Amino acid sequence: IITEPMDLGTIMRKFETKEYMSHDEVIDDVRLTFNNALTYNPPGNGVNTSAQRLLNLFEQHLQKLNAFRQQTNRKRKKASLGGPAPKSTGKKSKFGSDAGDSSPEYVEPSAA
Repeated sequence: IITEPMDLGTIMRKFETKEYMSHDEVIDDVRLTFNNALTYNPPGNGVNTSAQRLLNLFEQHLQKLNAFRQQTNRKRKKASLGGPAPKSTGKKSKFGSDAGDSSPEYVEPSAA
């Protein structure tokens, strides 16, 4: 039984209506979506298999993002203590902020 429903459409609506107050809220909803799919669909079912793969992929990318943010924060802290300031590349990261920014923001995917 799913006690707290969540789906990707609801997550997008919450982005669009600016209901999310933190990155952690988004992360929790994405995890909830895939965990609900794993709970509702039995092992061996195609939806269960896909949900597990997507959850694993999400967690891998989240680890990379967290490592990037920690590295950037260390550079900023070093710079605030008199070390060299982190260099801005002037390029946008895939999260929409300058590559030197430690707080990425959502960027609407471009239609290809």
